[in-house]
Amino acid sequence: MRFKKLIKRYFERGSVCVTGQRGTGKDMLMANVVARRRKPYVANIDYNCPNSEYFKLDFNSLMLGGNTYKDLISGNVKKFCYAYPEGADIYITDIGVYFPSQYCNELNKLYASIPLFLALSRQIANCNVHLNVQNLNRAWDKFREQSDLYITADRCLVLFNGRFVIQRIIIYDRADTCQARVRPCRVRKGRGKEAKSQVDIYKDNFYNQHGLVEGRWLFYRNRSNYDTRYFKSLLVEGGIS
Repeated sequence: MRFKKLIKRYFERGSVCVTGQRGTGKDMLMANVVARRRKPYVANIDYNCPNSEYFKLDFNSLMLGGNTYKDLISGNVKKFCYAYPEGADIYITDIGVYFPSQYCNELNKLYASIPLFLALSRQIANCNVHLNVQNLNRAWDKFREQSDLYITADRCLVLFNGRFVIQRIIIYDRADTCQARVRPCRVRKGRGKEAKSQVDIYKDNFYNQHGLVEGRWLFYRNRSNYDTRYFKSLLVEGGIS
């Protein structure tokens, strides 16, 4: 699959969650999406893409000024102005570190406004919210539920001192199928009408049960230069003296 087709078909149409084990190229994929879109973007890390203006994400800016569902129901809405350019998609790397699912109850209380932003991101900011996480169930369910599509970074090979990338991805439209790491449907074509009919029935049953499960290979030039050890730099520099 061509990288531009991947962007147009998925990243420009909705919010995408990228999963995968360490070293399978989750950030590599997201960084090169940013680089090729050549648009302003909001993210918790700088992907260092020269033609894409970077805005540092402050998670407080997603709190809608403290408005919750109660305020919307009662009509007692607090004033809120979005801090970033409209149309600039949001990219959050390692969402499971910032909003871990094991603290779901605390997150529901402390950050009750963020799910509202995720649901209303198109109306408020004309943007999508893209995520990556090692394992889908490690992320707060409020983020998982708002993704339109899920991509597993399956394999990644970086060549020629980081200049070129060969990457295998699997695309899903259902979170449970992605979480279960279901592999794409593979059947051998039979001979004769009856055999072909059985293959068609098998495929229909597979997609009815699992939804979209589509494997693709990507071969692309790496156009980013991000810090692959960002969290080490963050912790060494610190924010408190």
